[in-house]
Amino acid sequence: MSAFGWLNPGIVGEVPRALGLLEPADPALRQSYVRSSALCSAPIKAGLFVVRRSTDADGDLSLPGSAADITNRPRGIVIVPSDFEQRRLGIWQYDAFDPVNYLSNGKVWVSVESPVAEFGAVFARFAAGPGGSDLGALRGDADSNTCALVAKAQFRTHAQRYALVALNLP
Repeated sequence: MSAFGWLNPGIVGEVPRALGLLEPADPALRQSYVRSSALCSAPIKAGLFVVRRSTDADGDLSLPGSAADITNRPRGIVIVPSDFEQRRLGIWQYDAFDPVNYLSNGKVWVSVESPVAEFGAVFARFAAGPGGSDLGALRGDADSNTCALVAKAQFRTHAQRYALVALNLP
């Protein structure tokens, strides 16, 4: 078992507690694509999509602020903190200027803003819109042009609230 924890999706009621946890389907991906950034300029919750900042002044990760951030500077999805005490207490958020673990290649559980279809396209929120206001949140449509397509990402479950996302980002 990794320091990041693994989910058994067959256990009812476990998914809401497991947002940002990795799917262990391919053991080779468990460690090779979990990355830790230098800093993030604001608190970030597990399960949100993050991008590379345009400047390094406040760290190298941020939540998306434009469609161009998502298409030109994708990083991945924030995964749960590796600190055992944080996980034990149910704290699924990184504080500002903490190193952030994220997944760029593999599968991770996320909360979705709207129903999604298995093998459907993944969109990440860059601005508040009718469907939600959490930047970096994922959904299955563009929500009035406030979300952009995440290339090389796909939902792997049909879901109303919690979905498995497969990523293959550079």
